Amino acid sequence: MIACKRCGTCCSSAFLALVNVPADDDNQEIARWLKYHGCEPMRFPGENGEVLSVKIPIPCEHLSSNSETNQSVCLIYDSRPKVCRNYLCKKAKQSVMELVK
Repeated sequence: MIACKRCGTCCSSAFLALVNVPADDDNQEIARWLKYHGCEPMRFPGENGEVLSVKIPIPCEHLSSNSETNQSVCLIYDSRPKVCRNYLCKKAKQSVMELVK
């Protein structure tokens, strides 16, 4: 089991895959459009290759941060949505991989 690092990164933004927009489309135009909307363009693996996705800088309303400890807490952890339960944190996964080395 991968332990949460309580950094809050996973809950500080929302991610949305644009499954109908292949990542190889006109990247400059797409990036410009996303920037106008305050979103960060990213690539996401899709069924037929990479698709465009966006990082939307909207934190979850149930994320509580403690500036003294520099840790974040989910206020609804026991009843959080399934998408949250299934999220695989890259930071936590990396720290586990470093311990295995």
